[in-house]
Amino acid sequence: DETRLYLNRIIQFSSRDEYRYHEGLALLPAGYLREPKRVLILGGGEGLLAREVLKLPSVEEIVVVDLDQRIFDLGINHPRLQQINEGSLTHPKVKTVAQDASLFLRFDSTNFDLILADLPDPSNEAVARLYSTYFFRLAKKSLAPGGVFATQAGSPFHTRKAYWCIVETLRATGYNSVVPYHIYVPSFGEWGFVVAADRPLGAPTLPSGITTRYLEPGRLRHHFEFAPDISDLPKVKANTLDQPVLLDYYLGEWKTWRKEKIQ
Repeated sequence: DETRLYLNRIIQFSSRDEYRYHEGLALLPAGYLREPKRVLILGGGEGLLAREVLKLPSVEEIVVVDLDQRIFDLGINHPRLQQINEGSLTHPKVKTVAQDASLFLRFDSTNFDLILADLPDPSNEAVARLYSTYFFRLAKKSLAPGGVFATQAGSPFHTRKAYWCIVETLRATGYNSVVPYHIYVPSFGEWGFVVAADRPLGAPTLPSGITTRYLEPGRLRHHFEFAPDISDLPKVKANTLDQPVLLDYYLGEWKTWRKEKIQ
């Protein structure tokens, strides 16, 4: 009665609790926008984040950019995944693009109201670049005026330095507002996200007229409060292409939790 997806032996989701993660990454950032029309999803080729974005009645177009066409094929053709993602990848509002996220942002000229980065954890040098000031500036350039960017950022408990490094990197990118938040996902543990915009971001809200399984309007502030053992760390550096400190933070912290070395 459970379906899990693993990439390189690392769990990507469990059907038992994935809705917590995907509601958090899609709907909390969307709550800072009145009527988002164009949405870009970087990663998320299995279609679960697109499923949540499709709940927003104002959305006219969703572009999902994932590196591997085989993930799209899995999300479209696998019966269990198709059931879980509710056929989101074949919805007429959804366009899939098999391409590197950096290349897409570099060469595409479309402006998006909402950009969501659902990318892997920075466990190697190539992926760590997707959490650099360079990458975040590319995303910032692709935002429409008043737009919102959000990214998954790993565990503020297991990889605390890495999480706050991503927050600091977004601050260094030049956004007017950078707001960290977290959600408990049983399959992952405490999980962190960051939302950023070039305008002040007020109190969090949920888009009106949508149905959720986990998020509640009256409890949203809890996700933006950090207990002492997962709170911000001083002297954490921003991650740049010249100084990819995020990879060192991430690998160093995981060594304390894993017996097997990360290759």
